[in-house]
Amino acid sequence: MIVGTGIDITLISRMEQSMKKENFMGKIFTPVERDYIAGKGGHAQTAAGIFCAKEAYLKALGKGIGAISFSSIEILHHESGAPYMQSDVGRVHVSISHMGDIAIAHVIIESED
Repeated sequence: MIVGTGIDITLISRMEQSMKKENFMGKIFTPVERDYIAGKGGHAQTAAGIFCAKEAYLKALGKGIGAISFSSIEILHHESGAPYMQSDVGRVHVSISHMGDIAIAHVIIESED
């Protein structure tokens, strides 16, 4: 059964500007995510996709921005590059895409029952 669904979109250029701000990366991304972003060349496209997935997850939970800290939500990647996350609320399906200056993510939370 689907518990919730969420989608988010952001401008990659906006993420690029945010990444220049002091403490932004540490406030938004976990150490594992920061390592992943660095391993992908530190590109804003990668960071924007992960950021969107976090916002989409909050929307799927029915939570507003700020209800849960971004650094407590972790987007991981399989060896294939496919994103995933672990959650105690159920199975989470994550999809991230980029095109031009846009990053988008969709999250579906499915109950374990």
